[in-house]
Amino acid sequence: MTHILIADADPRTRQALMLLLEHKLAVDCVGEAWDRASLERQLTAAKPDALLLDCHLPGLTTAGITALLERSTGVRLALMSVDADDAALAERLNTTFVYKGALPEEALAVLKTLISA
Repeated sequence: MTHILIADADPRTRQALMLLLEHKLAVDCVGEAWDRASLERQLTAAKPDALLLDCHLPGLTTAGITALLERSTGVRLALMSVDADDAALAERLNTTFVYKGALPEEALAVLKTLISA
């Protein structure tokens, strides 16, 4: 079973993603983060296989995301955003992108590839 950490400032979004992942993809959500500091704590404590990260997490810059990728070897990353233009950032970082405006089935298809990797 894949262990995933969800990092998003909105608690409703984190809860919805947890339910979706646990019920549809049998993923174990091992933690939640709502800002940069909680993300760093959870990465150390939870040791996830994958990270679902909002591109605009409070306190985290693009440079911070890049540094996070370098430090978190072995953790698969999916960036998510309500702004479809953020897909370019995911492409530059060679990682998965999930558009928050996508239908649940579309988001699940993208996340399934992340989990299967």
